[in-house]
Amino acid sequence: MFSRKGLALALCVAAIGMTPSLAFGVAPLCEGIEACALEWATLPEGAWFYQTAVSFDGVDALQSSPTADDELSGLVTDITGPVKVSFMAKTSTEEDGDYLVLLVDGEILGAVSGEQDWFPVEFDLPAGTFQVGIGYTKNETGSAGDDAVWVDNFAVSPTGGIVINNNAAATGSSDVTLGLNWANGTARVTRMRFSNDGATWSPWEPLAATKAWTLAPGDGYRTVRVQFLDIAGNASDRFFDYIKVDTTAPTGGIAINNGFWLTTSLDVTLNLNWDDGAGVGVSRMRFSNDGATWSAWEPVAPTKAWTLPGWGVPTVRVQFLDRVGNRSDRLSDYITAAE
Repeated sequence: MFSRKGLALALCVAAIGMTPSLAFGVAPLCEGIEACALEWATLPEGAWFYQTAVSFDGVDALQSSPTADDELSGLVTDITGPVKVSFMAKTSTEEDGDYLVLLVDGEILGAVSGEQDWFPVEFDLPAGTFQVGIGYTKNETGSAGDDAVWVDNFAVSPTGGIVINNNAAATGSSDVTLGLNWANGTARVTRMRFSNDGATWSPWEPLAATKAWTLAPGDGYRTVRVQFLDIAGNASDRFFDYIKVDTTAPTGGIAINNGFWLTTSLDVTLNLNWDDGAGVGVSRMRFSNDGATWSAWEPVAPTKAWTLPGWGVPTVRVQFLDRVGNRSDRLSDYITAAE
């Protein structure tokens, strides 16, 4: 609904970026737009007033109706992003003469004039603190009181964030722990909900700093989304985090002395290979002569010097471990050891 046709008004409305002369954080003015959690100010004093005759929600609203020689009335507040800001607006003004304008740090985002019934205004603010202004500018034609604009239901959606398993890059299980944070917008945050696909959501539930969650089945990258809800019913954006799931054990092989069948020495060389497919990668290996007592886990390498337990036909076993703890089968090879 907002357009940029009022950009020529920039010089007169940029004054909203100045320090206002009167702050009001008490009822009923802030209640008119249902945003008393924010610090509001008017420019000039008394330009906006609380009224109940015209409203979007059937309760109340704020109205600005300057006299014919007024150039500007402003309603301003500071908002810290990143957040989504929204409100309802209505205008009854001279077409292309008097404008309701939206500004951020004195820069016009849009302007609207004429007879406009209630319409929604929504915009996103990036990270940082910004002065948001709703201004009414009027030319000198017409008489005092023949125009008016209204605003209602001003809301700043709650913000927040999510991390899976303390922001780990990968996991060996579909059962994870979500770490959550949130911040109030214009009302206290009270609920949260979750989704694996962005379409099907869990029921709204009370806030908690952590949440046990089961990812969508299967291996690969999995995303979890969270949304927060404040006491006034404003829903946040959908925040998300992703993690790689690898529940598949690696594979591999072992050959003693390059697979030769006979050795006359108990000191041999183990030749090793491993594969983790599309997983997170193999990181460790360990060895055993009897399948019960194992060497310590060590970094993978293509060869390993090893001492056989004795003469005869001894067997050497190897096991591989990937980066999320999946263990391979116990792989083995044997050789005839003769003096």
